Amino acid sequence: NLKTITMNTNDSHDQTLTIEGETGTDTTDDSGARRLQGGGAYNEITTKSSASIALQSNEIKLTINQIAAVTDTDGDSDGEVSSQDNIEFKIAADSDESVALPLVTSNGATLYECFFISTTTNEVGSIKFSVTAKDPDTDANQKAYTSFICVSDSSGVDTENYTPLAIHTAANALPIDIDDTYKIEITYGASLGFESGVTTIPVYSSSSSDATASLDGETVTISKNSITAANAVDIIIPANGDSIGGASDFKVYKEDASYPGVKNVIFGGAIDFGKNTPGAGADGGYSDSTNGSESLAVASTVSVSTKATHTAAFENNFITISAGKGYDLSEATISGATKRLTYNDAEFSVVVLDGVTGNEKEITGIKTPPTTAYSGDVDIYVRNNDANVGLGCVGSDKFDVGLSTGAITSISVSPTSFKTKNIDNLDTSVTISFTITNAIAAGGQIIVELLNSYDVEAPAFTCTVSGVTKGSCSGGGDGKVTISGVTADAGSSVSVTLNNVILPTSDTVTEILQEITTKGNDASGSPQTIDTETSAGSFDDVSFEDPSSTPTAGTSSIGTFSPYPNA
Repeated sequence: NLKTITMNTNDSHDQTLTIEGETGTDTTDDSGARRLQGGGAYNEITTKSSASIALQSNEIKLTINQIAAVTDTDGDSDGEVSSQDNIEFKIAADSDESVALPLVTSNGATLYECFFISTTTNEVGSIKFSVTAKDPDTDANQKAYTSFICVSDSSGVDTENYTPLAIHTAANALPIDIDDTYKIEITYGASLGFESGVTTIPVYSSSSSDATASLDGETVTISKNSITAANAVDIIIPANGDSIGGASDFKVYKEDASYPGVKNVIFGGAIDFGKNTPGAGADGGYSDSTNGSESLAVASTVSVSTKATHTAAFENNFITISAGKGYDLSEATISGATKRLTYNDAEFSVVVLDGVTGNEKEITGIKTPPTTAYSGDVDIYVRNNDANVGLGCVGSDKFDVGLSTGAITSISVSPTSFKTKNIDNLDTSVTISFTITNAIAAGGQIIVELLNSYDVEAPAFTCTVSGVTKGSCSGGGDGKVTISGVTADAGSSVSVTLNNVILPTSDTVTEILQEITTKGNDASGSPQTIDTETSAGSFDDVSFEDPSSTPTAGTSSIGTFSPYPNA
């Protein structure tokens, strides 16, 4: 007896609706078919009966004029249909991706109803219903998944440390287009390995150059990421941890000021880590014994080159270059590449490029750790992922790196001739000039060590330094001078003047310098060598002679004596 079905919907989404009833093959047997009357003739609902129904005032209306009775013909009464029987039906859109329902999925103040109105008796009925988000699926037909950007080969790169994560949503996975007011949230199974205190991270999205992300423990929330539902989307998230291994609580949602704290989810649920069963990538063969075992100077900007012929030539997919603590890859690139993502902190550094194909590529702009002891893992990892993120790499490899200290060059001493210590020359000034190879990060040191027969501990000892930014300067009786709080650029020319140095007493001394070293702090704050020179052959020789006169201690000579008269 129900005549009109009314359902609230979003008036911006015109839909072609389908009415589905019980299947029937004819109008006379016991198939149990329900029929609708329209246009003066009975229309049996066989499998489906479709009609275009326009939206009016936020309502979808379907009019049922009459239910046609069907008489059972085989005597068992199973198929009898009375005009008073209930009608069983479903209203749906052309596809399950295009239904537009209210956003709020769970809220104590919100409920959803479908109203039924009889236009002949003015009777009104309603049925409450719930709204659920579309599910990403975890079967072979995944609509979304997350994984490392590619899975490396155990013989080439046996760790996923320093490897970005990726989220992939398939074309038509989202039920609607979303604008930049929606958010994507995902919680991973372990820490993403950022340095302590990081709450904002960069991300790459193939759908929006404005995408940003926040970090709360293991949960990443991506904002400002508009997506056209018809398009597949890749999102890349920097990460550092091969123990991540899984994800949960994935959702795409929109917040509403009317319901503070409520996340109106349109797409979400359990999500797979990896696309179905991802295979391991091949050993890319980018490095070899010639250019794979790299000796790189600390605190330097360097480059490495891949082989003339790789096992797996670079394909025009994402290339990830990553390294551990102390490296800075923010300027690292390959000629012709487009940089998609850069992240650098105290724990790791990563850059993601694309647009590169072929073999023998030079990776430039690699800034090495500030000291040889900064990081336990100093290798550089290179991965070229499959066309689909989350599958095996086209190739993966690492450059085995050994960090080396730099040289101190252009060393000179002035003056190079002195008189031995005596009463009339207790102290003097010595200037040492030199050039450093590598930069000194803020908080570094310069050590200038004289032979221990030189005393730089006297209360009057001072020093002046040019060519670097410095803090304090201190000396000791062993001839060692430590300049602290130093910051310097690579290749800086440095001049250190030591004032009030107490000289040796012997005229047989022919040397003055033992060592010049620059130092930077490792991850624990302990000073480690950057550049050094200790070879006597690199330092100027000096000469000494006794003073020209040797006054007698305790006596003095007065040339003119004029008493001053009393007033």
